[in-house]
Amino acid sequence: RQFVSFLIDGELMGVPVSVVQEVLTAQQIAATPLARQEVAGLLNLRGQIVQVISLRERLGFGAGNACAERRVVVLEQDGIVLGLLVDAVAEVFAAAADAINDTGLVHGALPA
Repeated sequence: RQFVSFLIDGELMGVPVSVVQEVLTAQQIAATPLARQEVAGLLNLRGQIVQVISLRERLGFGAGNACAERRVVVLEQDGIVLGLLVDAVAEVFAAAADAINDTGLVHGALPA
């Protein structure tokens, strides 16, 4: 399987290429007042409003410093589109299924 890898607080993580729609710069995110702490905001993706979740906040690393390498990895699976704010996108790599530790921290764990 192929994965898109990214960094969160120096930790290498990834998602299957098959669910990645695209990668965007983080400057396009609009703040969402009164949202949960892990909600970085919203972005307009060619007319579609996409919620962006900060993985740093979601995983308990805190907000961190904004930097030019921050990206939004836009995921689409089963008709649901979600943006993940990450510190940096690393590379696309291939790995055997048994070499990947699926923590399930994102999929199915976020409130609707």
